Amino acid sequence: MHNKSLKRYLERQNSIDVSIVVPIYANFDINRTQICINSLKTQTGIKSEIIISEQNATPGLREFARYMNLRYIYKPNEEDIGNSFRPGKVRNLGAKLAKGQFIYTNDADIIFKNQNYLSSLIKRLESNPDMAFHRPKMRRMPLECFDEFLRRINEVGIRKTIDSLNYQQDFLATTDEIVRKLKVVKRIRNGEEKIVTTSLENFQRYISDSSLKGQEPTIWSHDVHCGGTFMRKSQFETVGGYCEEFRTWGCEDSDLQWKLAQCFDLQFIPGEPQFEVLHMDHPKKYFSSDMLKSNNSIQENRRILGISEIIKRDKEVYFR
Repeated sequence: MHNKSLKRYLERQNSIDVSIVVPIYANFDINRTQICINSLKTQTGIKSEIIISEQNATPGLREFARYMNLRYIYKPNEEDIGNSFRPGKVRNLGAKLAKGQFIYTNDADIIFKNQNYLSSLIKRLESNPDMAFHRPKMRRMPLECFDEFLRRINEVGIRKTIDSLNYQQDFLATTDEIVRKLKVVKRIRNGEEKIVTTSLENFQRYISDSSLKGQEPTIWSHDVHCGGTFMRKSQFETVGGYCEEFRTWGCEDSDLQWKLAQCFDLQFIPGEPQFEVLHMDHPKKYFSSDMLKSNNSIQENRRILGISEIIKRDKEVYFR
């Protein structure tokens, strides 16, 4: 084999298809993080790398990343105090390390049901270089199921455990046969159907306790993973990555997706069962209604400024 041919062959062998960026904020549960990573590690049919980016030094996470052969970046947010963080910045730090042609942004509480999830999506994107995907359908694993879920994983492994879950009830994946009473709300917004769910118990608590007004994200869950975005790295950089102005929770993912939709053919991840993801429910201690109001205001002002000006500003931050 000639030197040039050998070089091209080695480049193909070492090339990475997908960089999966997993941001870690505040004091997130390392058990859920490890389950998420183990799920990603079982993806087949592609060459991938997993990048953990965190803004708080989670005990044991750096060692876990080294053991699992992950890429890892830790950069504390020195300007913030306490549990505050900048989600867009954490995600950007991970994305800048990406070597793959594609980037998938995941969260540490999300696992994939299907081992061919990413390879199947890549095949669809390869047919249209302008296309990007976002927001896969999502099932929730209730908080009370997690301990049994973890026990099964430790006993028989993650793939057998995922396959053993009960998927009979819409919107849920459980470790038992209990039928849970849900409140499901469907709305049409901007021509698209939006679905949120909660337990009937939480709903009754919400309507009877006026202090919960403004705390809706701690009560309701979407039927899609809002933070799941699959795009070419070139597309991500074209729109300037994530906006780094948002704090703590909310809007950084929808803002990125708004930019992608303005510049490319952004589609929902197909609603087929093979593309469903699972959300491991957890306490939402990070939520701040005041911070969400501030983030919503930032997002509204950005859209008033317009896509060209916003991308210009975001690129100045991302590429500095």
